[in-house]
Amino acid sequence: MPGIQNVTADPALVRRLQDGDEASQSQIYKQYSKPVYTMAYRIVGNKETAEDVTQDVFIDILTKAKTLKDPTAFNGWVQRITANRCNMALRSAWFRRRADVPIEDLNLETKPPSNEDVITATKAFAVLPPKTRLVLWLFCVEGYTHKEIGEWLGKSASYSKSIVNRAGKVFESQLERTKDNAETMPLLEGCP
Repeated sequence: MPGIQNVTADPALVRRLQDGDEASQSQIYKQYSKPVYTMAYRIVGNKETAEDVTQDVFIDILTKAKTLKDPTAFNGWVQRITANRCNMALRSAWFRRRADVPIEDLNLETKPPSNEDVITATKAFAVLPPKTRLVLWLFCVEGYTHKEIGEWLGKSASYSKSIVNRAGKVFESQLERTKDNAETMPLLEGCP
């Protein structure tokens, strides 16, 4: 899955963005809109909310670009804004009404979905609770450490480790139930 870390913004382009250049704003949007939306969608699991998060991220990028001290740190800055906006969306009252069970009360070692439900890694990822998707995306796709994830969520590094570990067990049990393991469940492949 492509992440924000796969996009590279030229530091000169970022400097022009910081100066308010409209052409650079457009170029940054073209480069980053898809990876930002993808990250948001994978975490919040809802098209409309992901679109809202993406819009909020770009509002932050455009209005706060001047606060970025090092243009070479732009990717990490965009990742952090996106993760924070996703986390804010997950904590919102509207989103919580949609989620039936808080992550802390969820037993991830329950029976996995049937083989019919586990067709692709995307579907498998989608059955996980939103906070689990957030932690997995940040750790496996964006490459953040457990310590960094724990700090963002106001938890310890072991919280992030346990989420990744429990989610890994769910994926392993799904792999056992899936006929074509290699093609249907590549999500945690290469995940540290």
